[in-house]
Amino acid sequence: MEVEALQALRISEMNARKESEVEIDRLKQSLARLEMVQRTGTRGTNLKLKLDEAAGKNDNAANEPGPSVRKNKEKAAPGSVSKAVDRDAFVMANRWDLRGKNKDAVMTICKNEGVVYTTLEPTKEAIVQARVEKTFNGDGGKNDKGKASVPVKVSKDGDESSVKETHDDLIVS
Repeated sequence: MEVEALQALRISEMNARKESEVEIDRLKQSLARLEMVQRTGTRGTNLKLKLDEAAGKNDNAANEPGPSVRKNKEKAAPGSVSKAVDRDAFVMANRWDLRGKNKDAVMTICKNEGVVYTTLEPTKEAIVQARVEKTFNGDGGKNDKGKASVPVKVSKDGDESSVKETHDDLIVS
C-alpha cells in the first residue's frame, strides 16, 4: 500500500513536471512569435531612439523640457506665417498651371484678367502677381511679422500737436 502510494505520488509529480515543461515550450513559442511580429511590424529603424542612446540620454530626461532656443525672442504671429505659406503655395500652383500654356492661351488670360502682354515668360509672372494681388488683397501675406500697418495723418503745418493716428483693427501679438 505504501509502495503504491509512493508510485502514485511519483507518477503525479512526473505528470506535473511534463505539463509544466509543455507549458514552458508553449510560452516560448508564443514569445518567439510575438517577437517576430514586433520585428516585422515596424518598418525601418527608430533612428531617434538610437541617436538618444548615442547621446547618452535616458528615458526620464526625454519628458523634461530642454533649454529654449528662442530665449528672449519675440514670438511671430501665427497668422503671418500661415499667410506667407498660403501665398507661396498659391504662387507655386499658379506658376505650375501656366507652365504649359502657349502664347494664344496666355493672351486670352491677359484679356480676362487685364494684364498687358509683353513676352511669354514675363507675362506669365505678371499674371501670377496679379492673381496674388487679387487673392490676398494687395497684402501678399507678407505684413511685418503679423503687425498691422498704422496710417498716420499729418496736417499741412507739420505741427506735432496736430498729428492724429488712426488704428484700424490692430492685431496684438
